[in-house]
Amino acid sequence: MGNRFEGSSTMDDGCESPRGTCERLVEVSVYDKQSNEMRVFRCDLHLLESSMTYFTPIIKCYLDEEERQKSREEKSLDRASSTGARSVKNSKTKAHEATKPLKRKGKEEKPPIPLHVNCDMSTFSWLMAYVEGKQRSFTPKNAVSLALSSNFLHMTQLVEMTLLYIKDHLVEVILSGVNMDCFTGELLARLASMMSEGDVARAFLKLFDWHAEDSPNRRFLTALIRHMLCDRFGEGRPSSLRWCGLCGALFDQQELQHIERRYKNVRLPVCPRVTKNSVGHRGELLKTHVASKQEANIKFPPLSWHEKEVEAWAWRVVGSLYLFVCRRCNCCVSLTNTTCHSCPGGTANFSRAEGVSSEDADALLAWFDLAKNLYPGGLRPMYCPKEEAVREPFLLLTPKGGWLYDDEGDSSVPGVWSTHPAAVEESVDAKGYVNIGVMNGFERWLMEELQQMMEDFDQSGLHAKPSANQHGSSPAQAGPYSPNTTMSSLSPGPRNIVGGIHGEGAPGRPGLRGAKGVGDTRMRPLSNGTDLSRKVKEGAPPSGRLQKRDKLDSGARLLS
Repeated sequence: MGNRFEGSSTMDDGCESPRGTCERLVEVSVYDKQSNEMRVFRCDLHLLESSMTYFTPIIKCYLDEEERQKSREEKSLDRASSTGARSVKNSKTKAHEATKPLKRKGKEEKPPIPLHVNCDMSTFSWLMAYVEGKQRSFTPKNAVSLALSSNFLHMTQLVEMTLLYIKDHLVEVILSGVNMDCFTGELLARLASMMSEGDVARAFLKLFDWHAEDSPNRRFLTALIRHMLCDRFGEGRPSSLRWCGLCGALFDQQELQHIERRYKNVRLPVCPRVTKNSVGHRGELLKTHVASKQEANIKFPPLSWHEKEVEAWAWRVVGSLYLFVCRRCNCCVSLTNTTCHSCPGGTANFSRAEGVSSEDADALLAWFDLAKNLYPGGLRPMYCPKEEAVREPFLLLTPKGGWLYDDEGDSSVPGVWSTHPAAVEESVDAKGYVNIGVMNGFERWLMEELQQMMEDFDQSGLHAKPSANQHGSSPAQAGPYSPNTTMSSLSPGPRNIVGGIHGEGAPGRPGLRGAKGVGDTRMRPLSNGTDLSRKVKEGAPPSGRLQKRDKLDSGARLLS
């Protein structure tokens, strides 16, 4: 097996470099195990170090050892001369002179630095041509090998070029016969960072168009989409994915807020738990999903899963990320629900939302329309597992007048409606719909009661000090509007109201002004909220006039 020498690149005579490396060559001996061939490539030292930084520490160690060897020889000559043994000195001096390299053009010529590499011969020949500035082209068959070799040799710029080629010709590379399992995790992560979900969808579409969906390299696409989601929503990474606190569906909160702010005439995605005139525990009208406070913790599939199971999981997550608008009904739906939308025309009716290119949007819509029947169970929306659901204290007023409350740990409900369950019965009519006017009237009535309470509390003596009894063991009885009784009437203890608005075991409490009795929370029917507010004003005592704003502020501070 003979050696072949290829490639030669030298520097001009006027160069200056450390440690005397000017005009120094490197001989790279490449051995191809498959063809059992040995070939030697020669290249300039500086050119090789600047292109293949993998060899830099190896060359440094070789040059350091060379300098140490030279220093040892010089010290040996000095010791021989100091002993006075002239014969020994002459013999060593002659040996040293014989080992000196020849000089060329007045400069010392040093032997090439030897390096050894095991690599495919055609691949390394391509790489050496790239180092010397010769133009070579990428092909689907050599792209993966060049990416692996250039990454091993730390040729950063060439790695980026090969990955861009693989991205643009992904299906051609997959079907070229190359085993994609040799692709390292590092290169897979870098390729995933260059691609979008639309790029992967186009690759799947092309794979099915060419009837190559059963190719063994299809699992490379599966690993690619999984890696993209891991890099985007992995553990420790900030995410805008949230579970809906009402129905448990997965959605992108940032995407939903963007659509809500930008498109005023678009109907937001429908939450199955939200009905017409549904009211939250803060009195707000619920129109769409309500985000949980914590980020959605997505569990990634284990390695034991089948490739199609991983694909279905990944596309279900992707289907929750993007929202599309139907041109017919002006409804905003998730990507997953575009395949089952009620408007005729299919996915052709949908237009993309902001943040997604038109090419990616078309590819995602086409792929979801094709893949809706490919996987067992279909590409259905993703919901939070019940055993891992984060229960948020949401209070929803249903059309039947009941509470929907999702907090098993604490049954106490914050807000105004929990302190006055009678308001629920009055606000919900016989058909089960919420009367917004009556609801607003109750809120105005409660505000007037609070103002009256603060006024009476201010007039009863804010600076009165409690007096002790003859033993000094307990304070005097608190007044009718003491801070304790006031706050207890507004904030009752925890109650179990999951079963309805009048659950068993609800503690009795004193009613506010105008109530029938201690345990009676029922109120007579009202025509609307304005009538309620007017009747309360008519029955108020002379001292029930509204205070000035500064007195209200002082009373509020005392109550707080």
